[in-house]
Amino acid sequence: SMGRYFPGGKITQIHGQAKIENGRAYYPLFHPAAILRNPTMEPVMEADFKRIPEILEQIRTIRNQGAKPPPDAGQDAPPPANDTPANPTQLSLF
Repeated sequence: SMGRYFPGGKITQIHGQAKIENGRAYYPLFHPAAILRNPTMEPVMEADFKRIPEILEQIRTIRNQGAKPPPDAGQDAPPPANDTPANPTQLSLF
């Protein structure tokens, strides 16, 4: 999924660097499992998480300066298709 928003990017190089487009922020972070495998990365991940309020403020500033959010921002999810059963059932794993 990272490749869609950061083509050719490597997580070790781009983590913690927000990309803001159309009123949305894309913020690459290490997967939590990576930290479990390598606990020395925990301070790096914590620092990245601590930047989230700053990034949110950047987005608010952009929006307050007149930038319009994307057309689908804030809209509810589309209604389910008509072919969706009224009472869906859980599939068995076996």
